[in-house]
Amino acid sequence: MPHPGRGRRRGRRCLLAGARKQPGHGTREQAAGWAGVRVQRARKGNMLRIYPIVLEVLKQLQPALRRIEVQDRDLARQLRRASASIALNLGEGMYSRGQNRQARYHSALGSARETLSCLEVAALSSYVEEDAQLWDQLDRIVGTLVLLARA
Repeated sequence: MPHPGRGRRRGRRCLLAGARKQPGHGTREQAAGWAGVRVQRARKGNMLRIYPIVLEVLKQLQPALRRIEVQDRDLARQLRRASASIALNLGEGMYSRGQNRQARYHSALGSARETLSCLEVAALSSYVEEDAQLWDQLDRIVGTLVLLARA
């Protein structure tokens, strides 16, 4: 009598052994590298260079967040959740595989756009002044996430 599950293993091996890359197609990591996104090795896996920039932006966002909170607690809470979601989804995506990785990067992209929108609403409502450097960094994060979500 065959081992229970042996057939599944054989089938999986055959599928993997027969799978071939289409000509001209590489891995998602290679595509991200070709798009100008650098991947550097961390102690446990891949860490994107944009991740420390995201953390720095979150740190720079704190004074504006406190000023917004005085005027509009709901907007501040939404900004806090959206900005934290960028780092959390990006961190999860770095250690995911396949479609899950792409989905996490896409979620991080949506959160980055939401963060920018919250800041635009706050500036329009005169809660905070426009911070060109912070907005440029957020634009850079959005651009990188667009490339990662496509790769």
